[in-house]
Amino acid sequence: MKKMILTLAIILGACAFANANSALSEKAMNDQIPVIFQQEIITYEVIKFEDLSETLQKVVISYEENHVIRKIEYNAEKQLTRLTMEAKTDGTIVTIVLDKDGKEV
Repeated sequence: MKKMILTLAIILGACAFANANSALSEKAMNDQIPVIFQQEIITYEVIKFEDLSETLQKVVISYEENHVIRKIEYNAEKQLTRLTMEAKTDGTIVTIVLDKDGKEV
């Protein structure tokens, strides 16, 4: 009889523990706050090298040592220039964005 009561107590204890653990995990899941990221879409217009300022032309020339310039694009509203280049060493495509002073953004 003692073994039966002990077994019953162990089973009830395990059930109570599992139930409490389940309730805690449900509460933890309900307390999470969803985060939504919004990304601003910036549109660029393809331009020629000659259309760049002297500062940006110097920066582009410095990149030509190790890269082949594939595309130069400009956003007038944000005054950003985007260069799409191909590395001469391994052919990887690299895209960088420059501000009006030629610094990477």
